[in-house]
Amino acid sequence: VYDKVPIRQQDTYTNNGWTATKDHRMVYSVQNRTPYRIDYYKHLLSSGNQIYIPTAGYADEPGIMITDDMLRFFVAVQADGHYMYDRREDGSKSYYGVEFHLRKERKIERIKDILDACGFEWTERVKGDGSTSIRVYNSHDVNIVTDICEDFLCNKNFTWELLNMSEDQAHVFIDELLLWDGCEAASLYTSSCKENLDIVSAVAALNGIGSRLTGSNVSFSGRPYISLGKENDSTRRNSKQHNGHKTEVTCVSVKTGVFLMRQNGKTFITGNCPGDW
Repeated sequence: VYDKVPIRQQDTYTNNGWTATKDHRMVYSVQNRTPYRIDYYKHLLSSGNQIYIPTAGYADEPGIMITDDMLRFFVAVQADGHYMYDRREDGSKSYYGVEFHLRKERKIERIKDILDACGFEWTERVKGDGSTSIRVYNSHDVNIVTDICEDFLCNKNFTWELLNMSEDQAHVFIDELLLWDGCEAASLYTSSCKENLDIVSAVAALNGIGSRLTGSNVSFSGRPYISLGKENDSTRRNSKQHNGHKTEVTCVSVKTGVFLMRQNGKTFITGNCPGDW
């Protein structure tokens, strides 16, 4: 960001969940066909054509230097892994392994397959309550937590380094998420950690996957765009009065002229701020 509009009061208009000022520049296509173009929101609202706003793009990143199976392992650790540790005299933690405490048979078999594919040695124990404990211990002077897990995780949560994934890695990552902390049928990921939700939403939006953040869920869509309603009553003016501006707005400028943002849980690709800015 090289410039920013100070927060100001201005009329805004909402169409199909997207809210903007009429002089805001929008990235769009007609009839969901390329090439993408940029025009003012007010022109799109009155164009008479079916207007599509992209909700995801392609960052074309080179990828992170891990195998797909290791990526699946990190997803499993973040979702259902537990760091095992002893307390040192100074109160710090001495990690000695990772445990997966599972009840669902599909997850038990899944983690076994992942651990085998990654070359980890593991132990299995069925507990008295019927649950299964699968453990991976430190070995060969390698600490499974500090040397491996926390190389790509931070306190067992995702890190922004994942935005460097290639498109293929991103699809592996999201597919695996749905197996551990989500629902395949609903294409829905759930987390109690806000930063995990932000990172997953960003990964999707940077790799051609439509998504929406609602509460503790990120839902994915195969269609990375929204369409604006063409009917006259599709657009709502947000000011409750016909005089005076009621919405606080701001915007930024970036060198590419377009940027990715999220508004009310939905991601969009949009144009630089309007006017002299």
